Amino acid sequence: MEGGISMAKKLRNLDIRNNVWYFRKIHKKQRIRISLETTVKAEAKRLCEKIKDFYLDHGFYPSGLTALMQNGQKEIPYFGAVAMEWFNRQKTKFKKSTVRDYRNSLNNFILPEFGNTLVNQITAHDIEVFISKLNIKLRRAQNILCPMRNIFKGIVKAQYIERNPFQDVAVKENTIKTIKAKPDPFSKEEMALIIENIHPFYKNLATVLFYSGMRFSEMAGLKWNNIDFKENVIRVEEVLVEEELGLPKTEDSQRDILMLPMVIDALREQRNSTWGRGNGFVFLNMAQRNLKPTSFNQKILKKTCSKVGIRYRPVKSTRSTYISLMLDAGVDIGWVAKQVGHSSTKMIHEHYYKYMKKEDPSAKFLAYIAPEKNEQWKNDHKTTTPFRVKVE
Repeated sequence: MEGGISMAKKLRNLDIRNNVWYFRKIHKKQRIRISLETTVKAEAKRLCEKIKDFYLDHGFYPSGLTALMQNGQKEIPYFGAVAMEWFNRQKTKFKKSTVRDYRNSLNNFILPEFGNTLVNQITAHDIEVFISKLNIKLRRAQNILCPMRNIFKGIVKAQYIERNPFQDVAVKENTIKTIKAKPDPFSKEEMALIIENIHPFYKNLATVLFYSGMRFSEMAGLKWNNIDFKENVIRVEEVLVEEELGLPKTEDSQRDILMLPMVIDALREQRNSTWGRGNGFVFLNMAQRNLKPTSFNQKILKKTCSKVGIRYRPVKSTRSTYISLMLDAGVDIGWVAKQVGHSSTKMIHEHYYKYMKKEDPSAKFLAYIAPEKNEQWKNDHKTTTPFRVKVE
């Protein structure tokens, strides 16, 4: 007999052939022989014990090493099956607009790419290649990937995989580099022309938009019970998106807005149109239905701009107009940020700096340390003709 048999006699149920270890046993008059696919004795002994444990758990021996290693493990599902189960379970918790966006992302982008792939075979590299092929901007990529991120959180919780591949995905590096669009406000004169020439039905709406800095969704969701004429504030507590009421986009967006006199007048006049009607909404369209931004932009604002010869900008520019005019008037930037629902002044500093009143710091210091010199400098500056370089 081969030398390996004598070695196996020292190790119960183990045998070695051609330097590979096997599990051997006669069970119910049947020979069981399982390759352990190892040349290491210690590993063979460990696998032998696992086979015996398998028998104690199931009452039979595994068909091979693969069946042994899969013992107790869940069957790995395809990503498409998990995605559909997640979407059907979660869609009732989302706003209609979110459901629409997630459905579009899954059906048009994610499922065609990953639907027929086992969830444990999708790597961070695969996701980055997918993003790169889309050839889109960062924000668009983040929106498309949002449902996929949530699905993979569930996959990790279900213990189909140990590590979420999104932890290693570099989204920004695989998208098109873009420069953020700058605010495009109306001027003070343009604002006045629009308010004066817009369809009379929407004059109050335009006035409140320009002089409150509210988002259109906040205006569309505004109800009379959130307007306090005693305290002169508008309480932003709901927004209307896709004809569905919900909370504002951030916690800071839930705020009290101090009403300017022209806003108070516009709202008092608006009571003649919608008070006690339309489920309590302050502003409705001419068909007494809820406002929609696209319809207002195309049918009302665009026509008004054309009528008075102003370059058209969408309704979101009314908010930019409010911010820029406030800053141009020298209003404290922190107060402006609070009025429009920003958590900090950072965004306003970055995008609206040119509208902020700027003082000459040297003149301010001179006025403090030597006021008489400052006055002399002002007088000299008024009468002195500035030096100009002229190229012939």
